[in-house]
Amino acid sequence: MKKTFNASLLEMDIKKHSMEDKLKEITFNYHNDLLSLLEARQNKDIHKTAELTDKVNDGFSLVVCTNNHIINQSFDIAKKTLEEAFERCGIIQEKINDWG
Repeated sequence: MKKTFNASLLEMDIKKHSMEDKLKEITFNYHNDLLSLLEARQNKDIHKTAELTDKVNDGFSLVVCTNNHIINQSFDIAKKTLEEAFERCGIIQEKINDWG
């Protein structure tokens, strides 16, 4: 059986999965904060509402940023995988540039 991952791809994939696990934790915390904010607004607790609004905004920003990082990491993995596949097939970068 051939290796489908080299060391670089394996490291990139491990980092991506680590970020996905971290994203689950970040998303869970964001949703808990959001529920707390909704409860504080319903109870008309102005001070807690202001504090939680900032926390929810920061949490949402972190969720979006982490998702963006995971997507970029996935694209990098796909790009590297395709480049290696093209090299194995004998298609070199100069030919690809000539076609485009």
